[in-house]
Amino acid sequence: MFLLEWDEDVLAASNVRVEREWVASRGEAFAHVFGVVPLAAVRRVWPFGPDADGGFQLPENLSIAQ
Repeated sequence: MFLLEWDEDVLAASNVRVEREWVASRGEAFAHVFGVVPLAAVRRVWPFGPDADGGFQLPENLSIAQ
């Protein structure tokens, strides 16, 4: 499993729709992508698998733009 960072300008240019859903309990929005993500839109990739307890944690070196 992998976590991808994508370039939304490339997605828009490729006619891929992105919608954000606000999740109040988490205090953040999550993007939903409707369409095939072109390889050119992928900026960075991180391995992303469950930990020993079966949960998922974001990589420590991941910086999230607000």
